[in-house]
Amino acid sequence: MLRPTPCIQIIAVSEDGTAWAAANAGLPTSRLNVLARDPSTPGRVYAAGGGVFRSDDGGVTWTTRAASFNVGPVALVVDAADPATLYAGTLLAGVQKSSDGGVTWVPQNDGLERTDVLALVADPNDPSVLYVGLDTGGLWVSGDGAASWSPTGLGDVSVRAIVVDPTNSAVIWAGTAFDGVFKSSDGGGTFVPASTGLTALEIHALAGDPLAPATLYAGTARDGVFRSTDGGASWSAFAVGLPPIRVASLVADPVTAGVVHAATRGVWRFEPSCPETCGTCEICDTLAGCIGRPRTDCRVPAITTAADLTIVNKARDTSDALSWRWTKGAATPVAAFGNPLTTDAYTLCVFDESTATPRLLFGATIPPGGTCGRKACWAGLGRPKGARGFRYADSKGTVQGITGITLTPGVAGKAKVAVKGKGIGLGLPTLPAPIPLRVQLEASSGACFDARYPAAGVRKNDSARFSARSATP
Repeated sequence: MLRPTPCIQIIAVSEDGTAWAAANAGLPTSRLNVLARDPSTPGRVYAAGGGVFRSDDGGVTWTTRAASFNVGPVALVVDAADPATLYAGTLLAGVQKSSDGGVTWVPQNDGLERTDVLALVADPNDPSVLYVGLDTGGLWVSGDGAASWSPTGLGDVSVRAIVVDPTNSAVIWAGTAFDGVFKSSDGGGTFVPASTGLTALEIHALAGDPLAPATLYAGTARDGVFRSTDGGASWSAFAVGLPPIRVASLVADPVTAGVVHAATRGVWRFEPSCPETCGTCEICDTLAGCIGRPRTDCRVPAITTAADLTIVNKARDTSDALSWRWTKGAATPVAAFGNPLTTDAYTLCVFDESTATPRLLFGATIPPGGTCGRKACWAGLGRPKGARGFRYADSKGTVQGITGITLTPGVAGKAKVAVKGKGIGLGLPTLPAPIPLRVQLEASSGACFDARYPAAGVRKNDSARFSARSATP
């Protein structure tokens, strides 16, 4: 949830994003429009408004670089390769460049049709490449440090925000004042709309997540913040707790995953609502917390048809049964299994993937260690114990009906995993089962084994029995 963070003055510093203190020592009373951090010099920050100012101690104190800069700066960029070089996008005088750390400025508008700049960014992979968004002239590019400009394939729109993919300079997103978001995959040659899911097309801010390049955040005029996790192909609301007001600026934290700051009336901070780690059969959704979803980092069979699933759900629950055999698996060293003799639990998860949002149908967790009858529930196979895998055996199915688990290491095509259960303790889902299904065996150590069951692999699916062989969806 987005929560307000009190902000005492326009220029402020915060140790943890929750308590702000004025940081104006050395600043005049003139209004400040923009801030920019020097990426090559820790602690160095620039501010611009009616003048240009610099702090070398993270905003504690400031010195004046240019006493007068009355050109309406809206964006400030510090050259990552040459920290003495600064660029400013201005409403009244186009692009301005300084080669002496902001003391003197010269216009750099050769080729630009207009000088009403709303956005300015540098390519994170090549600081000599800059993009500028104009109020009515679209998006323009310079490949020579702003010495000259040429139009991109996005014209006749008002561009208020620009993001360049830090992992691929050919990918560019532009947020516009009235037409939503556009995306280019060819370095700006052509653009296509990328606004599916946006309920407001007036984009005031656009930010990429430096820790997840496919994740973008868009700040709108009235509907708060939206998030895309697929490079702009689709968007969903990301504004729980945020008032329905204009979002002027967005910043994704470059160190802590999922943390985003939004500037509206004050500063708001979003933090993921999940704990450090979610439980088995769960992933972290920063809006909903830990939710039952399949993982995406599991081992799969080397041959896609090498995993069998059988679920028997009779009228008498004592006759219920479950069997999952994962064979001819991806290379799995014995160390991947962890140590279920003492520390690592295993959970079998069955997911319904028949809708766009998967849901958990069944989950059963077997703890490490333990005694089943007169023997240890878990046994290490081979010498020393565990060298050839592990086996769990409980003929009574004391824990959630699971009677057996076998974990066999091996090279690609030789690793095997099996799970069996029976009886009333299973608590099986109602049959017939939704299609497709997905089964994962997850270890608390991090290991995960996966197989999918689309319609093509189903042998039987009625009110009493489901039987299928894994297949490619």
